Amino acid sequence: MYVWTVAPGLPYDEPAHWSNVLFYAHHASLPVLGHPGVTYEAQQGPLAYALDAVIVRVAQALGLSLSVAFRLVRLAGVMASLTRRLLPSSWAAAPATAVFGLSPMLLTMAASVQNDTLALLLGLVALRLALVLLDDRPTLGSAALVGAVAGLAILAKLTAWAVVVAIAAWLLWRHRRRAGKSLLSFLAAVAVVTAWWFVRNVVLYGDPSASAGVGRLGLSYPRYRLHGLSGVGHIVEEVVTYLWLPTEYVRNTIAAPGVLKALLLAATAAAVVIGVATTRRRLADRSAAMLVLGCGAIAFTAWLVLFLGAQASPPRLAYLALPAWVAFVALALLRLPRRFGLAGVAVLLLAINVWTLHAISAVKTPSYDLPAIAAMPPDRESPTTATASYAASRPRPSGAARPSASLGKRPPVERSTPRSIS
Repeated sequence: MYVWTVAPGLPYDEPAHWSNVLFYAHHASLPVLGHPGVTYEAQQGPLAYALDAVIVRVAQALGLSLSVAFRLVRLAGVMASLTRRLLPSSWAAAPATAVFGLSPMLLTMAASVQNDTLALLLGLVALRLALVLLDDRPTLGSAALVGAVAGLAILAKLTAWAVVVAIAAWLLWRHRRRAGKSLLSFLAAVAVVTAWWFVRNVVLYGDPSASAGVGRLGLSYPRYRLHGLSGVGHIVEEVVTYLWLPTEYVRNTIAAPGVLKALLLAATAAAVVIGVATTRRRLADRSAAMLVLGCGAIAFTAWLVLFLGAQASPPRLAYLALPAWVAFVALALLRLPRRFGLAGVAVLLLAINVWTLHAISAVKTPSYDLPAIAAMPPDRESPTTATASYAASRPRPSGAARPSASLGKRPPVERSTPRSIS
């Protein structure tokens, strides 16, 4: 429903992501920042775009229109969860996982053209494989397999690096001195899969992340300047938004009612407080808890440091903390009567999805008609040039500008220039 309800191009950065997909599909080569018709998302790793490009080429070979191919690429979004490994009670795992997989924010993101979902999936698979293959008696081969999957996650989106750090630290904690060979095998596999990409970035742009290449395009976004308790409140609102609603993700063209905002804030606070307070007593598998919660702490802390110190990027860069969030939700649900907990989650998810779909369906955005843009012949550089021109025409904020409040303030668009990382 989200694939067909959300207007093409309405999610932030989707025009540039789709342009990247078309470049891979039409040219079968890696785009270079600064070349004519290449957008800022060329900074990102190639995996998600290459896979999406295959979908586009197959769709066109079958005689389907590029508009249909666009929808097919959107449908490629997928989700996964590690909750059952952590919890002694299976009834709480199911609704907690539903809070993750049926969140309107996650569904809207997965139903757009982007690379976040694939990076999240591969990161979660890497965590799951680590628990299955490396928890007891890790071998060099199993460690290399986990490292290869973690490396693919990084090639989908650089922010997946948190998985590599978390698994490496967990291996050392779990196996102490015996972790040496498996740790080296894991890291070597990550390096084999990803090193070529970072070397290419250094050669082309002078830095491994390609951020310098984006900067040369004149695209930047300031860090968030914290101003007292109101600033802290804004950060909390940002985090809550990206757990539940896509208000910010769809350029603040929709605004949540005050009652809904208060309800989601209360639910989030209750889940985190109860989850943190009961983690030691209620989690069934301490090893799994160390890996999942450790990865969550690394991902969230890294995003917060980036947000405050360098660039006010959205909290979805910390989505590898979602398994920890799901665990907290499940621990909170265990404090409730089973029927009440199941019914409450069902009603909440139904209500926020109905509201989101209704609100988004009312948004009129004719300027984001991506299939029409993309239908122009590739040899005229039209897909990428069109979206690059669109991005370049957006006003650039001053260094002191703050992002708008996520859950309710509609007038200013949340990010008026493309971000070099997200």
